[in-house]
Amino acid sequence: MYSGVYPRLLFVTLMLVGSTAMPAGGGHHHDGSIPWDLVAAQTFNFLLFVGIIVFIIKKYLVPVFPVYRQKFIEESTKAEREMAEVEKKRKEIEDRLSKLETTYSSRLEQAKRESVEYKNNLIQEAKRSAEKTVKDASENALAAFKSTERQFKMMVLEKALSRAKEDLPKEIGENEIQRLHNEFLEEIRVNP
Repeated sequence: MYSGVYPRLLFVTLMLVGSTAMPAGGGHHHDGSIPWDLVAAQTFNFLLFVGIIVFIIKKYLVPVFPVYRQKFIEESTKAEREMAEVEKKRKEIEDRLSKLETTYSSRLEQAKRESVEYKNNLIQEAKRSAEKTVKDASENALAAFKSTERQFKMMVLEKALSRAKEDLPKEIGENEIQRLHNEFLEEIRVNP
């Protein structure tokens, strides 16, 4: 945890010591020697400063780090649990979506099949209804035709009978007319 702090402090110290120890010309020492007394004083001050900083850090900040560390671990664990729950919910939602897509596809296919079947049933029903209507119309037309034919035959027979009644009495007797009339009526009943 502190491995990154100490090398940095050492680097800063060496940089400060080096710049103090070797000034770039024009100081109050002209003989070209290193002012060791000044270097020693500055180094002592710097080391004292660093020592005080380290003491303050160890005394006041280091005891706080375990608390922050514990909070970080707790928060990290909580975040991992929440992430696992979110992942679980995401998986459930994906499964539900997959089921919905499958269900949708199968329902769509089923609806298509049912609509085709319904259409075919409607067509078959329409054909049966049309056939029944045609059959009923044919039967009704045939019945109407037979009825009209019977009426026409009856009308023709009545005219023929009335004409025969007018013409026959002149030519044959009353008994003969009655016999012919009876035969005629029997023949009509046999052949309507």
